[in-house]
Amino acid sequence: MNQTVAVERRNTVIGWVWIMLSICSAVLALYAQRAVLEGYVAEIAVIVLLGLLVGSLRFSVGTVPMTLTMSLSPMVLSVLYPGQPGGWALFGVWVLAILISCLWSLRSIPETAAVAVLTTVSSAVVICLRGAVPTETIRLIGTDSGGQFLSVALSIIGAFIAALAVAYFAISLQVGASFSQLATSISWSRIVGSALGQSFAGVCIYGLSQWLAQTFSHAGSPTLFAITAGLSLAVVATIGFFASARRQHHRVKREKSLLSALEDIPWAAGVPVAEQMVQRLQQGLPYFDVSLRPGGPTSHKGSYDGRFVTTKPLDLDQPNTTATVRRRAFGRPFTLSDRRYIEAINLLAQESLRSEREVSNMRSIANTDVLTHLPNYRALRAELTDIDTDEDGPGLTGLLYLQLGDLHLINQNYSPETGDHVLQSIGRRLGEITREVEGATAYRIAGDEFAVLMVGLATSREAEQAAWKIHRMVESPVETSRGLVAVTFGQTLVIANNDNPQERARLVSLADKQLLEARRKYVNMAVDGTGYTDGSSMDELVNSGGPTAALVQAIRDDQLRQVYQPIVDRETGKIVALEAIVRFTDAGFGALPVAFLYGESARLGLRATLSRQILEHSVADMSRFRALSPDLRRIQVNITPTELVDHEFTVTYERLRAENPDLEIVLELEASDLMVSPVETRDKASAYARQNDVHIALDDTGTNYSELSALLHYPVRSMKLAANLLPTLSALSEESPTWTFLDGLRTSGLEIIAGDVTAPEEVPYLDRLHVNIVQGPLFGNPVSATEFLTRLDTIGATLG
Repeated sequence: MNQTVAVERRNTVIGWVWIMLSICSAVLALYAQRAVLEGYVAEIAVIVLLGLLVGSLRFSVGTVPMTLTMSLSPMVLSVLYPGQPGGWALFGVWVLAILISCLWSLRSIPETAAVAVLTTVSSAVVICLRGAVPTETIRLIGTDSGGQFLSVALSIIGAFIAALAVAYFAISLQVGASFSQLATSISWSRIVGSALGQSFAGVCIYGLSQWLAQTFSHAGSPTLFAITAGLSLAVVATIGFFASARRQHHRVKREKSLLSALEDIPWAAGVPVAEQMVQRLQQGLPYFDVSLRPGGPTSHKGSYDGRFVTTKPLDLDQPNTTATVRRRAFGRPFTLSDRRYIEAINLLAQESLRSEREVSNMRSIANTDVLTHLPNYRALRAELTDIDTDEDGPGLTGLLYLQLGDLHLINQNYSPETGDHVLQSIGRRLGEITREVEGATAYRIAGDEFAVLMVGLATSREAEQAAWKIHRMVESPVETSRGLVAVTFGQTLVIANNDNPQERARLVSLADKQLLEARRKYVNMAVDGTGYTDGSSMDELVNSGGPTAALVQAIRDDQLRQVYQPIVDRETGKIVALEAIVRFTDAGFGALPVAFLYGESARLGLRATLSRQILEHSVADMSRFRALSPDLRRIQVNITPTELVDHEFTVTYERLRAENPDLEIVLELEASDLMVSPVETRDKASAYARQNDVHIALDDTGTNYSELSALLHYPVRSMKLAANLLPTLSALSEESPTWTFLDGLRTSGLEIIAGDVTAPEEVPYLDRLHVNIVQGPLFGNPVSATEFLTRLDTIGATLG
């Protein structure tokens, strides 16, 4: 970074030297012919106007600081001065006008310096050549008798040749680039094309001016001057207008492409991310050739040599795939904006790929039963939906339901651990059996409910034989640490014809009905949070014993307690908020982990009830806290998106907000919960949060979820960084995209919180990241309401 700053300073110093030399040359020319200026007042006004127009019309010809303007073409000066004695005076006016325009429009000293050198040299060459060319002896067919037409052409061509030679010297001295680097980074075809185009335009304007002057007037030089100036102004203004409109159109198109790429993360499924990256690069860079380049060394970090840009590897865990953006033969060179756009699309592609994998991984976890490792109800329902929409499936589809008999008796007579072992053994058996049956997949859809989906069956007889075989093989006794445990199963077989839409719909309908009955007992309710609809089934679970039964009874009796962990402003040393954390200790099983409390309550459909209880108790406790510390205004409660679509929870939340208008209630969403939340739940939850101005905090940022997606869908106001993320972020350069992203979040008003800060060694990370709002054992452990009241009464809401 220091080296880059030194180079920029050196370029600025050299640039000012070039500019001052050009200014001195112009001033000397004006001083030498100061007496002539009085006779060219109108000409000087026109030249100044042309210089301002021409200098503001710029175009890139190289990836080094070589942005040229139409000032490189001396056509205007050449046609305005067809041999008048005040040539050097007009030269001085022209150079100063160009410098003023470039200093205002380019706002870059190195680029302005390059233009100044080229303008000075090319214009001076025009003056010299116009005086040296023997206009009275050289004739061209169709030109004027004085040979001025040929003189203009030769002057312009000579000026370009001299300007290119000086450009190489000036840029190599200023940038320190070698000839080979300049040769590859400068678009020679663009320079030559520009030279020919502007020269042709200059010659044509001069020739047209002479013809118009001779046709409509015989006044000579003044008329020729006026016509030439008018045509030059018209040409330059027209080119400038369309060039500006084209640049603006391209800029808007590129910004839309970037915004679309950001909003669509993760990008569309079914199309490889690499191909989508190429498509988005082509949208923003329509004048370049974009292609994929598979393979390459693992250490490849992207490259750039002026002719093409190669992105960083899209995926470091797989064989590298990069995109190459190549400059066309007659295309413009890469600009800094182009390279930033390429880097941004590459970063978004990497983010999309990471998000896609995380979503796939989380869905895999969400679709897998934790105990038996079989696919669960969610996976079965998704597979049934696919069959419903797949018209190419052959034959019949069979759905076999298996219900383990007397699971609650196994738990009572042996132990809950034995019951779990029996379920695991049955899961292994079904997995092994279905692997031997083509087209069969086993699922665990509830506590004692299993299902086997069989596709591609030829006849109903084949389905019945397969169902009998599976039933017979799975019903053998299970060996446990308490001895052999006999198991029995009830079964139901449903068959549908894949070619009959009505039967396929009946299969799904019957499956839903059967699964709903199973879900009323033990199913994972995290999908929609509807809870148990059958009170007797819940009673059976409570009577079965175990930590889950104790948790259910505690939620029923509202016996869970809250502890509060401070969130502190390091700069002021004051507690600015409290996070409510649930705790539960059972007499038989001791203190149950927080993850178990949240996970089991969600699995049983009781998470909304639990969150509602925590919210009510926390607000009540905050009223007691604020009696001692009125400045304490914020409480944070952990929820899932399901709570935001639960009617009872939202009614409670809105009531508490209305009753406590000066209290800020923050609902904290964890990254992993957002990942597994169904799309319908996400859309409804985010719509509710936006419509009701809910303060959403994103917990565990930087762990296993795309924060970009959360920021796009939810009105996130606070973001809590995971503790293990602090060293990684602190090690990054402040110019890195991640730092830029964090700075952008701060600028937009998003609050950044460092979570779970445990050791003094982490404080330097906080200083480097400019994070002042912190939480963790280092700044305060979770305490009960009584303990926190005692703290407020003694040392107040400070670190102490």
